[in-house]
Amino acid sequence: MGCARVLAGEGVRVWLVARDAKRLAQACEAIRAFGRQADPIVADLAREDLADRIAAIMPAPNVLITNPGATPAGSLTEAAVWRAQAEAIVGCTLVLLDLVLPSIRDRGFGRIINITAAGAFEGSPAFGVAGALRATLTHASAMVACKIGPHGVTINSVAPGPVRSEGLDKHFECRAREFSRVRAVT
Repeated sequence: MGCARVLAGEGVRVWLVARDAKRLAQACEAIRAFGRQADPIVADLAREDLADRIAAIMPAPNVLITNPGATPAGSLTEAAVWRAQAEAIVGCTLVLLDLVLPSIRDRGFGRIINITAAGAFEGSPAFGVAGALRATLTHASAMVACKIGPHGVTINSVAPGPVRSEGLDKHFECRAREFSRVRAVT
């Protein structure tokens, strides 16, 4: 939301894509309250059939910012967890890249920013599968950058540290309970 607010503040028309219609509407209203353009696209990018609908609603953008959102850490040894989170983190980002790369490459200009997470660089069980897949997204971004850079298109990954959110609060609560149990045993 922060990126959308800043871009809209600079006069850029923004489209926000998310699954939660209520939160998406609130985010767009917050931007519109400042007299800026913000349009919601309610979609679950894990469903491939929505890619065409999104492309019809959102004309060829010059800038794409992806943020796959929070996912639970998950077990490192469960294949089903890996598949589900790979789709949520990497697959959904690739759907958006497939939508915008041809037009920005043909125009010879474009900027893509994939927001990952600092957990991509930490080998901590706390980040589990989500951290490993964000590292995958970071690496994939670098490989795509090599291919599209000569066409005037840049792609970067930004890996912010903790950002206060409901998910982070739950994570800290869970870690505190785990720490309490470990401390009680020792």
